[in-house]
Amino acid sequence: MGREIQERSYRFGRDVMRYAVECESRSVIGRELLRQLFRPATSVGANLQEAQAAISRPGFVHKVGIARKEAFEARHWLRLRRDMCPDDDGLPALQAESNELCRILSSILISARRNDARRGVDPLARRSDL
Repeated sequence: MGREIQERSYRFGRDVMRYAVECESRSVIGRELLRQLFRPATSVGANLQEAQAAISRPGFVHKVGIARKEAFEARHWLRLRRDMCPDDDGLPALQAESNELCRILSSILISARRNDARRGVDPLARRSDL
């Protein structure tokens, strides 16, 4: 896993944090939506850092899988926010980056699983580090 994806995931979390601060929604629904967005958006980078530090291949795949799940969740909340605030100029760039992160992380997992299959690693075997 390259340094670029780690840096992009960091910037994505940072940009979502800045976006949430700028929005300062006054409605209960708006605040809750931003809170829900904030968690997975910042979690993507954290899980990729854990993947990089994993002590085993299954641990790496597991953490990248969690980062992917969080990216998809952030994409969901951004979509809801867009539907609530269609004129919000801050959303298109965040949505584009979340879509790209979902694609990149999916590709990393597909490659890792394909490489494991070539090596004869059973992806369904029980792992002690999961």
